Amino acid sequence: MRSLVARSDIGLIVFLSLALLLGGASAAGHLANLALQWISIGVIAWCLIVPAPPEHKRMGRIAWLFVLAIALILAIQLVPLPPSLWSGLPGRSVIVEGFRLAGMDLPWVPLSMAPARTIASALALLPALAALLLALRLRDPARSLPAVILVFALVSIVVGVAQVAGGYGSPLYLYDITNRSLAVGFFANRNHLATLALVALPCIALLARGEGRGNRRRRSGIGAKLAYAAAAVFILFGLVMSRSDAGLLLALPSFLVGFMIYKNLRISPLVLSGSIALVVAALGGAVALVGQSQSLLSGSSNDFSARSTIYPSTAGLIPDYFPVGSGVGSFLGVYRLQEDPTKITNIYVNHAHSEYLEIALETGLIGILLLAAFLIWWAWKAFGIWNSSSATAKAATAVTGIILIHSAFDYPLRTAAILTIFAAFAAIMAAAAPEREEAASAAP
Repeated sequence: MRSLVARSDIGLIVFLSLALLLGGASAAGHLANLALQWISIGVIAWCLIVPAPPEHKRMGRIAWLFVLAIALILAIQLVPLPPSLWSGLPGRSVIVEGFRLAGMDLPWVPLSMAPARTIASALALLPALAALLLALRLRDPARSLPAVILVFALVSIVVGVAQVAGGYGSPLYLYDITNRSLAVGFFANRNHLATLALVALPCIALLARGEGRGNRRRRSGIGAKLAYAAAAVFILFGLVMSRSDAGLLLALPSFLVGFMIYKNLRISPLVLSGSIALVVAALGGAVALVGQSQSLLSGSSNDFSARSTIYPSTAGLIPDYFPVGSGVGSFLGVYRLQEDPTKITNIYVNHAHSEYLEIALETGLIGILLLAAFLIWWAWKAFGIWNSSSATAKAATAVTGIILIHSAFDYPLRTAAILTIFAAFAAIMAAAAPEREEAASAAP
């Protein structure tokens, strides 16, 4: 059984490396993403066929509940409905009018207004499921996961610097649609390079601490600590190079959280909830100020000035499709329906740039309830973890928390690379035992 767990460790390292290398764009149907999805199917099949150790099965119960809930939402949106039912749903009048103008009878159609994109979105979740199943079997997550993320963050920043040096036409850009002349690394979007850099900071803290299996510390020498400190400085340099406003605003909180992980500080639920609320409020206020003025860095395009238009427009669409939603993956087409033709330019809006707004629009009430349930679970686990002695679990809350906060102002989870990181560390959170169970297991 130990050999199976060891294989899961190696498997997750290899799989996460492939996800970081191939999953840097959110475009559904991209060949790299397609290859990663096929690999994910093989990984999922292996995890389902090969039995997990008994102690790991309990860990995955809550994870499976969320997986099944997401699958149920996607399935409901793809079930064909009779004309008498779907034609009366909110927001479907434009489809009814289209069939009427074409002189066609109303056919059976699914709830989703973009069923092909809904299927593509479902397939895009396969890497996350594969990472989740592998991570639930991990033997020593404190060494394998953080090391992979740190290495790819550093290499991606080096590639990003070379991209900037090469200019607009640099051959180092991996995607046709990307932020040219800016550092994006292995990604198509500079904000997602910033996400990887941000989550690397708590990973550095965990590695520098020397946390090992069973929360035992492997003391790092002065040379190793200096190397980790240099890596942290280079990560901050990469954030500057990315010119991501949200990334820069989250840099200090992420650095401070990393310091707390390194010291393995215990934080009470009240202090933790207040700190999270303060960070979110401060970031939201900064976003509003930046959106009304200019970007944090001269020479970079203003992310939040565009968001000041996208956010209210998206929020205004949510009631039009509530409570059923417009369908997962339908944002692009739905958003275009409300655009003013006289103000259309060659720049299009591909996402709401806020995961929460996009989920509310596309999935309606059921998606909002599931998202709320996950956030409540995350907060409940985080409160217990930060009042415990597990630095590894604290790093998992930091990584997932950074991604959750950044998702309020962008869409990092739409990339397979960030999604697999999130799923793997969410699995570590799910596997974290309460302090009383840790003490019981350590007793002779």
